[in-house]
Amino acid sequence: MIRHKNILLCSVAASSVFAFCAAVTAQTMQSNDSSQIEEIVVTAEKRSENVQKVAASVSVIDAANLEARGVVDLRGLSNLLPMAQLNMEGSTTQIFIRGIGQTSDSDTNSPAVAANIDGVYTPRFVLSSSLFDVSQVEVLSGPQGTLYGRNAAGGAINVTTKLPTDQFENVGFVEVGNYRTQHVFNALNVPVSNDLQLRAAIDYNSHNGYLTNGQDDLDTTAARLTALYKPQSNLSVVVRGEFQNAGGKGSSSILAPLLDTQNPWYQPTIPGEHFFNKEKVYKAGAEIRYDVGGPQNITLTYMPAYIDYWFKFSIPIGQPVAYFPNPGVPGNPLSGFYATLDVHDSARQITNEFRVNGGNQKLKWIFGLYQLHLNVSAPGLASFDVANPTVYSGGPAQPYVFATGGGASYDIVTNRAYAGFGEVTYSVMDNLRLTAGLRYSYDEDATHGISQELVPVAGITLPPSAYNLALSDHRVDWKAGVEFDLAPTSMAYATVQTGFIDGGFNIDASTSSASTFKPETLLAYTAGIKNRLFDGALQLNAEAFYYDYKDLQVSAFNVSTGGNDLYNVPKSEIHGVQLDTIYRLSPHTNFDANIGWLRAVITAGVLPPIAVYSCAVPGAIPAELCSPNSLINYKGQTLPNSPTVSGSMGLTQQWDLPNGGFIEGRVATHYESSTWAFFAHLQGLEKPSYTKTDLSLTYHLPTNGWRVGLWVKNVENTATRVTPATTNVYGLQTWFVDPPRTYGLRLDYKF
Repeated sequence: MIRHKNILLCSVAASSVFAFCAAVTAQTMQSNDSSQIEEIVVTAEKRSENVQKVAASVSVIDAANLEARGVVDLRGLSNLLPMAQLNMEGSTTQIFIRGIGQTSDSDTNSPAVAANIDGVYTPRFVLSSSLFDVSQVEVLSGPQGTLYGRNAAGGAINVTTKLPTDQFENVGFVEVGNYRTQHVFNALNVPVSNDLQLRAAIDYNSHNGYLTNGQDDLDTTAARLTALYKPQSNLSVVVRGEFQNAGGKGSSSILAPLLDTQNPWYQPTIPGEHFFNKEKVYKAGAEIRYDVGGPQNITLTYMPAYIDYWFKFSIPIGQPVAYFPNPGVPGNPLSGFYATLDVHDSARQITNEFRVNGGNQKLKWIFGLYQLHLNVSAPGLASFDVANPTVYSGGPAQPYVFATGGGASYDIVTNRAYAGFGEVTYSVMDNLRLTAGLRYSYDEDATHGISQELVPVAGITLPPSAYNLALSDHRVDWKAGVEFDLAPTSMAYATVQTGFIDGGFNIDASTSSASTFKPETLLAYTAGIKNRLFDGALQLNAEAFYYDYKDLQVSAFNVSTGGNDLYNVPKSEIHGVQLDTIYRLSPHTNFDANIGWLRAVITAGVLPPIAVYSCAVPGAIPAELCSPNSLINYKGQTLPNSPTVSGSMGLTQQWDLPNGGFIEGRVATHYESSTWAFFAHLQGLEKPSYTKTDLSLTYHLPTNGWRVGLWVKNVENTATRVTPATTNVYGLQTWFVDPPRTYGLRLDYKF
């Protein structure tokens, strides 16, 4: 197998494993003149191995493809992956994989997909930070409870940054585009000695707001210093330190129906608005690896890490909704108000992981211990600036007005997690392998605080709501799998495994009450086959899966209390099929495609209507839904962010030039059918189907590492609705939307 070193987008689409191979650089094609697809090494199972030999759903996107597709944060991965959505919601990123995700971003509940950067679990509020100087991204679909723990019921995303090398190198790029885009990156690699190498990288990225009021802008600066120390051949120590700073006006949502039907990114200016966004992230970590060797090839790995983040931003809590008549009462407009909310949050996280890997041709194994301590502090949540205060219909009992000044709220959330895990793969025969895994998890969650977010208009004094809650739980996750080599380049596999998401707290400030919700559990069955055909030029793979989902956590705005609560839906089912292919038509032409079919529905779930609907507005919804004794059965409702059909395809072509350089063109398109953004199919919460296409044309100079290119993203100018902030009123919703059409020019250099 010829190994290509300059793959622009190298992927192995595989039933359980597909690495989305989109483009191969012409230089690679020239130098190797090969029509074979590159082998890729991943660490999805916490050891290095060929991605085609991993019986797990892994999508791999390498550094060159991240750069070529302009991916600057995790949200940019959505259009590269089937059945995966990484959606913006303010400063957070909601991740859904195959219908599994969490629509709530409260500190008192956990996400459903684990994001790990350089092997370190990363809180959701840090996931909007810049991705820069990245080696590759691995996306694992389905529950990963054995190796990755409780927050990986839906899967895991592993980001690996670049390590120092023993060669001096200075690389970077300068990029400009519409919306006054300015993106500058530089990485300096310095071999200090035979034992010590350093790599320093800095990234600055900014653009004007995509919304007409200036929000959805970007202004970030990030820097990382990485040291690699190898005092002896079997010992390596990697130390990383990173800082990120973000400013600007921050993100915001738009109203639907649209105020301006000709401009989906129209957001009116709110009188007296003072929107701002301030974020700071500090990271420090190490990876110490010692190869013991011996008959079992034992390797010891220890990974301590520290994350500290702080953010403060101002968002609109009042929209000019008076422009919208209540759909249930023609001619009777909703009360509107204009207000902004200042939010302040900070957290500190410490993690430690210790692993022992080993094995031989017959037996491979891994055992480990894990510890996490996360402390989140949210002071001053009720700091309101009401420029034009009017009544807000906050519940059926009586209207509320937002308190001016506030400042009384604070919230402390502490999470401690401990786990021990192990996984063993045994070769029964040369072509038959069995895998078994087990993980024991113990979690402690606690929260305490005081809040006074809403005050009755009637003049009744609402005392502050104090709360002090604690939960603990322990779980055992397991995995069983079989792999069979049908031929030297074909493998079939089947896996059964479990995952869970821990429970949490509902805190209702206006009623001085609190409640808990149960953990989610997931039992997953997967089976697939992956193949290399035509001497490695064609890769054709398929995977089928069925998930038995219990106690799904759904988030809804409880209008009786004025807060977001989480409820457990007893039972849901998810099943689907994923097909992936890559075909190297010639050394100069590369085609790739993937498609997913998904059905994710609630099979048993009944909730009171007050948890979803705003019954205080007369005629807004059918009267029978607001009866105190009525219940709503959600059986058959599609789970959020679960399009029936989704997929991508791309074509890369290169043209050689007489001077030794070449031109490379790339077209890629992504499609998703319509889906729902909320478990309750409220009017206005359906996400329309869409298609997005990206184009690029790049001239590679004969000088190695230098290139200049033009790019266009979202050629169709599609205003993709990604995350709603439901108003609980039929026909009126607010949405975060993806960027409009963007284009630019980029120059890459290398010294």
